Amino acid sequence: MSERTWGFKSPLRHRVYPGHRPRNSDFLLDVIDLSSVDLSRSVRRSKSTGPVDRNLVEDPRYSSGPEVLTLETKELEVALLDLDEQNPRLPEELRGAEQPEVLRYLIQTAVIDELARSMVDNGFFPHEPLIVVPKEGSRFRVVEGNRRLSALMLLLELGPVDALDESLVLDSAPSGDVLESLARVPCVIVESRAAVDRFVGFRHIGGIKTWPAEAKARWILQSVEVLRKGGEDDDVFKILGRRVGSNSQGIRNPYLAMKILVHARDEFGVNTTEVQQERFGVWNRSMNSPELRSYIGFGEGAVGGYSDVVQRLAGLDADHLREVLGDLTRRQGARRALLRDSRQVTAYASILANKDAHAILREHEDFELAEQVLERATLSQRIERIGSEVGILLRQVQRDGPSADAVDAAEVLTRLTRSLLVLLKTNE
Repeated sequence: MSERTWGFKSPLRHRVYPGHRPRNSDFLLDVIDLSSVDLSRSVRRSKSTGPVDRNLVEDPRYSSGPEVLTLETKELEVALLDLDEQNPRLPEELRGAEQPEVLRYLIQTAVIDELARSMVDNGFFPHEPLIVVPKEGSRFRVVEGNRRLSALMLLLELGPVDALDESLVLDSAPSGDVLESLARVPCVIVESRAAVDRFVGFRHIGGIKTWPAEAKARWILQSVEVLRKGGEDDDVFKILGRRVGSNSQGIRNPYLAMKILVHARDEFGVNTTEVQQERFGVWNRSMNSPELRSYIGFGEGAVGGYSDVVQRLAGLDADHLREVLGDLTRRQGARRALLRDSRQVTAYASILANKDAHAILREHEDFELAEQVLERATLSQRIERIGSEVGILLRQVQRDGPSADAVDAAEVLTRLTRSLLVLLKTNE
C-alpha cells in the first residue's frame, strides 16, 4: 500500500509541478509524488519563462476544497469491485438497478468488446487506475472506470456475468497468464463519492472524456441541486462551470433542458422517456431557441440565475409543453417523430408562430407540409420587403433625377417582376 497524490488540471489555471510542463491534454495527470510541493496557494505559470506566480487569489466560491488530494492507491481484486448503479451513463429507469442490469446496459451501449480486446493485448494501463469508494464489508464501488470494470468482469467471468446471456467476441481466448494479470488492478480509494465528484465532473463535462449530452445534463442537474442545498448563492451555474472547465451558459443550457423535462414528467404527467433517451440533443437545441422557450411559457429574454429559473418553471404552459414534447416523440404507428433533427428547430419554432402553418401541422401531422405553408407566407413577406425597397428607390430617383446606368437594371427588374407575377397567378 502506498500514499500517492492524484492531480488534475484546474479549469481556472495551470498548476506547475516539479519536472512537469502543463499541456492542454493534461486533464488527468499520472500518479506522481507531490509531497514536496507547496500547494497552500493557487499557482500559475506566466506566459513567459519567468518564475511561478504564487499570488493568484481565487474567489473561494469557486472551490470546494483542495484540488490536489492525497489518496490511497493499491491493487484490488476485481472480484471485490461493483459497478456504479448511480453512473450518469445509465438512463433514469436503471439508476439503482441490480448489477446484472447495469452490466447488460453497458455491454449494449458502451463498446465493451473493443476495450476487452485492448486489455487482452496490452494489459490494464496502470497510469489510469479505477477510482473507487468503500462499500459495506470488503467491497468497493467504482465511481470512475465502469466501462473498464465491465470489460474485466466479462473477461474474468465474474459476479453479474453469470446472470447474463452475454459473451465477448475475441480473436482468440486469453491465456491463463493474461487473465491472472487482470485479476488485480490499481485503484485510487476515496472515502466518499462527494470527495471525487468534482474531478469526475471536470473529466466528463469539460474534459477529454465527455459523456453523451443526456448523461452530462443529468449530472449537471444533480450537481446544481446539491450545490444549492449546500448553501451556494444564485450564481450556481457560474460556480459549477468554473469547477468543471465550462462557463455559465455551458452549465445553464443543459440544466434547463433536463429540468424542464423533469418538471413535465413530475408535474404534468408527460412521458418524457423517448425524448430523454433518443432525442435529448434535439430537445436541448430546442430549449436554446427563445421562440420555443416563449411558446412553452418559460418566458422571454435571457435566463438569469437559479432563482430566475425557478420562477420561470412555475409559469410553464402544460398544454404547449406537452405539444412540443409530443412532436419529439414517435406517434403510435409512425416510423419517426415530427421533430427529429436539430436542424428543424428554427423552422419548427416559426411554424408554431404562424397560425396557418401551425394549423396544418396539427391537422395533418406533416412537418414538410406545414413548412410549405410557412414558405408561402414567407414568400409574401419577402415580396413586400422588395416592394418597399423599390418604393424607396422611386422616391430617390424623383428627388435626385434618373441615372443612365440604372435604366438597364430597372428593365431587368421589370422583366423579373412580370415573370414572378405570371408564375404566382399560374399556381393559384
